[in-house]
Amino acid sequence: MALLIDYTTPAEAFCGADSACAKVRGSGYGYLFKGLVPVPAVGLAGFASLYLLSLWKDSPTGRTLLLYASGAGAAVALFLMGLQIAVVKHVCWLCMVADTSAVVAASACLMYNKAVKDAEAAKRKDPEREVPFGPDFAPWAAALLGIIAVAGPAIWPRVRPLPPVPPPIANLYVSGKINVVEFFDFECPHCRALHPKLMKFKQQYGDQVHFVRKNFPLAFHKDAMSSAKGHICARNQGKGDEYAEQMLTSEPIGSIGATRTAKALGLDLQKFEACVLDAATKQALEDEMQILRKAEMVGLPTTYVGSRRIIGNQPVDVYADAFRRAEAELKSGEHESGIPAWAYASLCFALALGVGWVGRKSGSA
Repeated sequence: MALLIDYTTPAEAFCGADSACAKVRGSGYGYLFKGLVPVPAVGLAGFASLYLLSLWKDSPTGRTLLLYASGAGAAVALFLMGLQIAVVKHVCWLCMVADTSAVVAASACLMYNKAVKDAEAAKRKDPEREVPFGPDFAPWAAALLGIIAVAGPAIWPRVRPLPPVPPPIANLYVSGKINVVEFFDFECPHCRALHPKLMKFKQQYGDQVHFVRKNFPLAFHKDAMSSAKGHICARNQGKGDEYAEQMLTSEPIGSIGATRTAKALGLDLQKFEACVLDAATKQALEDEMQILRKAEMVGLPTTYVGSRRIIGNQPVDVYADAFRRAEAELKSGEHESGIPAWAYASLCFALALGVGWVGRKSGSA
């Protein structure tokens, strides 16, 4: 579940942008069916299946299905371990925990089946004899333990302390404002789709917002570089926002679109065209890109809203929540503190142990 959270949330919840987990996720082996299904989603479904089958363990059919299912899960887990070590050459600690758990689960199923067979053999020899098993759980406790296992990681991203805003980004902030810093590429479809969402919130919050837009043209976008240089040159003439608005919504990108936009905005075309060709403009663009590189560039668009970083073009409610929280921090003058990881983990483990202790029952055969 922790892995699935990291694969599907806007910002990293358990693994950093430069971690081995992130490298495994971006290796091409982290998703199935052309990137539509995260591998952790399949793993979570597999563990859920084992959990449900384990509730049917008193039936010979249930035990057989559990044994086969856990064996298949262990085989897949061992394959994924080898894939990380031999092919990806990065080892995700969360992946290893999940894969090791699958192997342990299969071993436990084998041991349980052997114990049941031994108990049945003992019963045949002495029908009056009771063969004790280890502690079992009441149905309500087993269900609650499953809920804790899934809900614990799912809740964590909402209560965890936020990492500090990287210094290169914080240097762009203005005190007393809702600070929004966006890194984008004019040719990036996700950046273009995000634009109207950000403009909506910029208009909604008005003068409270300090908005900074920085270029990060990707090398494989052939028209991104000329469009980004045009943006810097339009900004030099005081029309950077207007240029970006027009290029992101109506004008074609590239050098032709940049010139047409500059002309439509009434810029000094001679100065604009000279600026685009100037080496200083190329250096200014490189300096903008370096800001995001120093802050651990993950993907585009990258948007900072107050103390939150949002990667990609996320649903509108993600930005609504970020702006709302940034406004609350601005009014209170205090940043959200969150719950320390050690305290949250201790709470989850204590809750699980408490449920297990209260809901345990002794078994016998």
